[in-house]
Amino acid sequence: MTPPSAAHLITLIVQNGAWTPLGAITLAGYITCSRGLEYQDMTHRVLGSYAMIFTAAGTCDYQDDRGRRLELRPGDFLLLFPEIGHYYAPKPEVRWDEYFLVFKGPIFDLWRQHGLLDPDRPVLHADAIWDWTARLMSCLQNNGRTGMAEAMHQICMLQVLLADLHAAVPRDDGAGAMATQWLEEACRLLGDGQIGHMDLHGLAARLNVNYDAFRRHFTSVMGISPGKYRLARCIDAASERLATSGQSNKEIADELGFCDEYHFSKRFKQVTGMSPRAFRRQVVGGE
Repeated sequence: MTPPSAAHLITLIVQNGAWTPLGAITLAGYITCSRGLEYQDMTHRVLGSYAMIFTAAGTCDYQDDRGRRLELRPGDFLLLFPEIGHYYAPKPEVRWDEYFLVFKGPIFDLWRQHGLLDPDRPVLHADAIWDWTARLMSCLQNNGRTGMAEAMHQICMLQVLLADLHAAVPRDDGAGAMATQWLEEACRLLGDGQIGHMDLHGLAARLNVNYDAFRRHFTSVMGISPGKYRLARCIDAASERLATSGQSNKEIADELGFCDEYHFSKRFKQVTGMSPRAFRRQVVGGE
């Protein structure tokens, strides 16, 4: 059960989204202090659509009628499939916050046909929680669009998010098994401290690795270049500061190594689809 002091709050952003030739996002929003689903029996709930559940805070138990049992943790994307019965609920006395999108249509059936939506791999984990929160929200912004135009934009943005998610999640294959100690150290350094100030050639030299080999092997294993990985960590760090502190854009830009607040704002919007101010206002509720 959710702690008695925690208020269960559902905020809907999309409801009954318009149908397009590609499909539709039919429902989307976020839940603070989610209670998950009511457990009924081992047939579980069959949704009839695809869905994505993103765990922003807390832990959650998931099970489905294929016998799969998983524990979701912050940063996990849970993919639900139209015909698979499922059930999920947070741990007792744990606050669990989730973002959700329900979607269907031929474009997503095609993704499934080619293994990009895979019922045998229902959970994808991404560490940059604030960054992915912003990306989810940017999928749902209409920017003045209405009707079909809005729905098509949301579908396209969701496809970009799914593609970026696959690229960001390390692959569990032979290349992943070849990850060496220097690669793990590179990830640690790129995600720690003054990451925006770090020169990648200098980082490779520090690790005693040729830069071209470093970049090639890092990209092969991680599915993303060192530069894009560093930028993602920078934006994630910036997102956390925007969400939890009163720092100005200039203070954040200086701290994370951007040349100025305008460059920071431009890069932040390139990655998340919204300005730092919009992130505070729409994702966090600030000004």
